Amino acid sequence: MGGGNQRKRFFITAALSLLTAGLLSFSPFSVFGQAGTQSTDWAGVSGNYPFNFDYSSQTQITPQNVQNLQISWLYPVPPAPAYYKGDEGIVHTPIVVSGISYAITNYHLLLAQDIRDGKIIWQKDLGKLTFANLDIGAIFGLSITGHYHAIWYTSQVRGTPLVWIMANNYTLFAFNALTGDQNLRLNTFNYLTEKVPGNFGQYATYTPQIVIDERNGVLVAGTSVGEGTNAARGFFLGYDITQTPPKRLWQSFVIPPQDGSDPNWAVKSVNNMSYAYLFDGKSQVDLKAMSASQLQTVVGGDWGNFGFNGTHSFAGANTGWGGSWALDPSTGIAYVATAQPSPDWNASTRPGPNLWSDSILALNEKTGKFVWGFQTTAHDLWDWDCSWSVILGNATVNGITQKEVFKGCKNGYLYAFNAATGHMDWAFNAPSIWRPSASQLLNPLSVSDMHKQNQFSPASSGIQNPTGSGAIESDPAYDPGTNTVFVGIYNAPSKTKIAPIKGTGVAWGVIGQDFSGGGAGGPTNTTIWAVDASSGKARWSYFIRFQIHWSGHDHSASSRGGRQR
Repeated sequence: MGGGNQRKRFFITAALSLLTAGLLSFSPFSVFGQAGTQSTDWAGVSGNYPFNFDYSSQTQITPQNVQNLQISWLYPVPPAPAYYKGDEGIVHTPIVVSGISYAITNYHLLLAQDIRDGKIIWQKDLGKLTFANLDIGAIFGLSITGHYHAIWYTSQVRGTPLVWIMANNYTLFAFNALTGDQNLRLNTFNYLTEKVPGNFGQYATYTPQIVIDERNGVLVAGTSVGEGTNAARGFFLGYDITQTPPKRLWQSFVIPPQDGSDPNWAVKSVNNMSYAYLFDGKSQVDLKAMSASQLQTVVGGDWGNFGFNGTHSFAGANTGWGGSWALDPSTGIAYVATAQPSPDWNASTRPGPNLWSDSILALNEKTGKFVWGFQTTAHDLWDWDCSWSVILGNATVNGITQKEVFKGCKNGYLYAFNAATGHMDWAFNAPSIWRPSASQLLNPLSVSDMHKQNQFSPASSGIQNPTGSGAIESDPAYDPGTNTVFVGIYNAPSKTKIAPIKGTGVAWGVIGQDFSGGGAGGPTNTTIWAVDASSGKARWSYFIRFQIHWSGHDHSASSRGGRQR
């Protein structure tokens, strides 16, 4: 789902042994596959930014000494001020660079702490910075809201070490990492006043994401839209951040104009890419290998006219949220992802595969041109977006070592793509996932499938799994030493009832599910999988049982772990 509504309050803690543990970090300019430099840095929300391995090869903590770990310090995160009451704690993984930990609270307080003792080195209240301006944007809705799934760090761009924050109102901040002084503040996109070509929906404020190429001085940013019929036309933006103020370089859309005025948009998009694929649940469909007439049959008229009524559209799609996108500074290619088509669950206003929702895209950061695209769920009826981190690493596939993109999506599949071509080298469909018949991927070559109005058609309700929260709703990890990808995959079956999205008494902006007809639809559990990055075959798994007994609004839970092979 969208940007998520979870709120967490926790204490930033450090164990004495962890303070000197050798976390493996990689220079963004090192050669793929090399060990990189040993340090205690964790320079991105998923580590070794911008490759996002989310993995540490630390060896100081072992089964023999883990019981001896002790808390070295504890920092109680202050409660939120009255204006932000309820937005407590911190959600994202802190960044650690040169002995300083950086984290931002859900109420927009940026903290720099000494990891030796937890003392605050400096702090900045982004909320106060925004309100202090008293500009027209702040008065009419550009105040900062929401929480954070990522922050970023650069060491050299703009001449000084910087901590970067992308706020939910599209305000980009950069602070001097050592002093906290503000180096840059930029509104990348004024979602209330900027006229966007071909847009007839509304933009939202759910954790828009960025990726920064420090070597080339380019930042790629995304947008955010809602999950209902009022969803807007999502796009990526490129900025030259070496300039002051930064210069917008390009704007690249992920869906057609929302009035149906360009029925061949998807065809042209495919033709303009070097490689383009769809996934049918088993194999990839190569759009570039099709004849012109075949391509027209498959993606011509994609999205229809979005239910356009002359002033409003009734479908849209967004760039991905959460985690971190990957980047290859040596090629200038960013590997980004997109969210599900909206409205969720009810697709009656969006026929076709709905390119490029639920997709992984390789993007030229200097021009905005899409090099390749791979859609993971054609004509999504389940809210199975492809948010969270993208991993870029090396893997040996069919005896050849090459740059590889690893990505998990909410449909439960873990993918490996050739980074240069987008060719799917494998897709891991964990046998631990229970898939009811209504929760199977559709065939993008089937006209009837691509016009299906909901997953239960002709019925209007049933059990969905993976549920709307997905089977993969977190960042996978990659160990280059053993060539292994790790991923947590879970079941949370839900009773799902489809709701109308147009008609008398139906407000513009509704989501296509009747939540009053929901509830648990079966046992909830998680399995941690280790997958061979060369073949996509499972190496081992660990089952975590978590059973919810549903009865009205009351529930109880018990957990038990065990190994599954």
